[in-house]
Amino acid sequence: MESKRLMIVESSTKIKTLTRFLPPDIVVKACFGHVSDLPKRELGIDIAKQFKPHWRELQEKKGTIEQLRRACEASTTVILATDPDLEGEAIAWHLIRVLKLAKERVVRVAFCSVTEAEVLRALSCPRKVDRNLVDAQIARRIVDRLVGYRVSPILWRHLKSGLSAGRVQSAALRLLVEREREIEGFRPEKSWQLTANFEDGKISGTYQKAFASRDEAREALQGLADHECIISHIDRTVEHTSAPPPLRTATLQQEAGSRFGMSPKVTMTLAQGLYEAGHITYHRTDSVDMSPEAMQGLRTYISGTYGEKYLADQQRSFRQAPGAQMAHECIRPTSWTRTGIPGGAQRLYDLIWTRAVASQMARAAYDVCKLQVPYRDSHILSSARSVEFDGFLRASGHGGDPHGSGTMAMLANLKCGQRLTLHEGTAREQLTSPPPHYSESGLVKELERCGLGRPSTYATIVTTLQDRRYCESVAPSKVKQRLEVMHLREGEITLGKREQEAPNVRGRLTVTEIGQDVYSYLDKHFGCITDIAFTRDLELELDRIAAGSVKWVDTVKKFHDEFGPTVDTLMKTKALEKRIPRAIREVRRIGRHPDTGQMIETCKARYGPVVKMGDGYKTVFAKIDAASMDSLDLNTAVTMLNRKMH
Repeated sequence: MESKRLMIVESSTKIKTLTRFLPPDIVVKACFGHVSDLPKRELGIDIAKQFKPHWRELQEKKGTIEQLRRACEASTTVILATDPDLEGEAIAWHLIRVLKLAKERVVRVAFCSVTEAEVLRALSCPRKVDRNLVDAQIARRIVDRLVGYRVSPILWRHLKSGLSAGRVQSAALRLLVEREREIEGFRPEKSWQLTANFEDGKISGTYQKAFASRDEAREALQGLADHECIISHIDRTVEHTSAPPPLRTATLQQEAGSRFGMSPKVTMTLAQGLYEAGHITYHRTDSVDMSPEAMQGLRTYISGTYGEKYLADQQRSFRQAPGAQMAHECIRPTSWTRTGIPGGAQRLYDLIWTRAVASQMARAAYDVCKLQVPYRDSHILSSARSVEFDGFLRASGHGGDPHGSGTMAMLANLKCGQRLTLHEGTAREQLTSPPPHYSESGLVKELERCGLGRPSTYATIVTTLQDRRYCESVAPSKVKQRLEVMHLREGEITLGKREQEAPNVRGRLTVTEIGQDVYSYLDKHFGCITDIAFTRDLELELDRIAAGSVKWVDTVKKFHDEFGPTVDTLMKTKALEKRIPRAIREVRRIGRHPDTGQMIETCKARYGPVVKMGDGYKTVFAKIDAASMDSLDLNTAVTMLNRKMH
């Protein structure tokens, strides 16, 4: 019988790509992710026996497991080519256990891109399943299960059924709650900003001090009418800007969120498809390094496509994120020749391609000109810049600002001591803004900064918080603040109003009342779970397990000892906490009042639906019809409540 080798991958999407270049004796099958896990309806961990896990074959994978068993029987060698991360290593280990494979028949290969060169390289250096990586994943699975299955019933008992606690999820909820409290405690401060236009409006500048009151601003504005505006200082320089590093998981999610409005979940789904189709390298990584072969190929591509002057003088290396494991290289295209991608992933691919290519290109250079006009105890500053050499900007097609170039040409002809003719002066009232709510991508950035979670878990953390309704993405805010403005023209000051849109919270995450209550309860009784440092340290401990320096049982025991006794006590305690009322589920947060900063929401009150703001005796509310419970916009709500306040 002809010798056959079986390669098992996680996704069937890879099969078509792999069969294009694999040797004909290799048959490729997919396991579609995990084939075994802890049981769904019980803890599945024997705490008294060193936290022994009870693995069960997944019911929905019975057919897949049987197909793989038959394929294994027809093969001499089984190649486990699951993804190159902790989950992939654990899946490989479970496959050996579930399929009852003899170790001498099994090899493990890991490739970071589904390309011929990378896959054949992996096949040339097979290895055994790394038990340290498997242990790290087992430890992560067990501690997550211990929190979810032991603490969640406490929430059901003392607050409301259907709630859940999660290990990293609870610490992430803390970030959202603390930001919410910052915003609630914020009180806007007013100031006035003075600007001046010279030479028929061709040059504009800003006075470098703000004024605390309207009277001070008016006095300063009036003084401009008789002030001799003479240039005291001109500074002409060349500024250089270097390209940012290639993308990693966290920055990919952040950039896709800010540029395209993609959620972390959507971003990772699209990236998964690009990886499986062989267009990009593995997308779950914390590294910004590039392999030597890829680096050489990229530098050759840049010099050949754009010319030598666009190539960075030497290979650029980048600072790694704190705590980076650097198990893989950065996220980059597998080919430097730009590829057309079918479906909706083109924008994401272009982003990955541009960041990777630009990272080894020359710096961009800007001509910068700044001039100062002394006034009172400070000066009016005018500045402009234009692109002198586009450098890495060429990769994305970005060039200079044509308006900046025009202003630059104007400033370039001026000299010190030259008198400028005042065209117009303006004093604008302005308000300080509260810290913004986290966007989904912003929360990912903060999770990484705090050391919470890992590249493979960021999207899941954000999604879980929303699925549990602990936070929600608030409706778009279009409320406009009416602020004063004063104009000085031909020596006369005129008063007016200007409209400034309040900070738009579209796509921003706000904590729901359920989320607030769950966090308060967990922080009171299970402080370790909501503690940022404790959660971060456990992540580092899991990394040490993966490195083989710590035993997983010791880590799990130390973690469980922190909250296990509290669970035992609270399960015996009568539920004395105030339970979350059913009505809370019918509350809809609309946004914040632009003047008071208080949250506005619709809810069902004693005598019917209302829109309200504030708490207790300071509550302001207005009656609404039932249909408005889900449709009332912030602008209308503000108008209704303002009528009640005045």
